[in-house]
Amino acid sequence: MARALRLAVLAAGLAFGAFSLAVARGGAGYSFAGSSAFAAAAELAAGYALLAVGVAAWMRPRQARLGAILVAASFAWFVLEWNNPEAGSAGVFTAGLVLYAAAPPLVAHAMLAYPQGRVGWWPARPCG
Repeated sequence: MARALRLAVLAAGLAFGAFSLAVARGGAGYSFAGSSAFAAAAELAAGYALLAVGVAAWMRPRQARLGAILVAASFAWFVLEWNNPEAGSAGVFTAGLVLYAAAPPLVAHAMLAYPQGRVGWWPARPCG
């Protein structure tokens, strides 16, 4: 059951990235990738890398929380492109406006929470 869920999340993430690129291409003047194929490929590669590492970490029991954070960061990475007036839908554009800055805090949290997926109390860290 858990393996099927991870595969479904992986497939949804791949489709989500492709959809976000389509939204970006609808109004290339407002897109971070613009009309450059290289920039679009780099954007997809970064988001898909977060997704792949997140799903891989999710498969390890001790790093399942960290994997979930990284998967959420990959989806947030693609939502950035929805902040585009040419998105074609008011709901998509509004979601882009609200969530456009969600990826950096999620990645920062993943860095601070490595390897267990949760941030411990900082004075207790040197003690073990």
